[in-house]
Amino acid sequence: MTLRGLARWPASYAGAALLSVGIGGLSHGPKGAAGVAIGIAATGFGLFALWRVMRLLGDTCGDRKTPPREALGAIAALLLKFPVLFGGFAAARALGDGAPPCFLGGLGLVYSALIVWALAAS
Repeated sequence: MTLRGLARWPASYAGAALLSVGIGGLSHGPKGAAGVAIGIAATGFGLFALWRVMRLLGDTCGDRKTPPREALGAIAALLLKFPVLFGGFAAARALGDGAPPCFLGGLGLVYSALIVWALAAS
């Protein structure tokens, strides 16, 4: 399997996420693992919300009519993106120790994976 094929395989991203949670746990204990997991989940939600709105805009410009409930859900998720990120960081900060830097590591992992996926898809 080539690197491009590996970057297109969804299980490789799940494996990278599990590996980073394990590394966070080894470096900072259970609080570090929780910080990485919270960072991955919060950032994943934000990217999902952004993807839904981009798809909504594409559908609006095309021929497909979007149901109002679906459009409302996508916009509401996008508006909740930053509160979810801030809430995740607040939860990591409440854990203390190494959770906040591990949260940021999980956030960076998700955005790095997005860049890898975009490069592999082009």
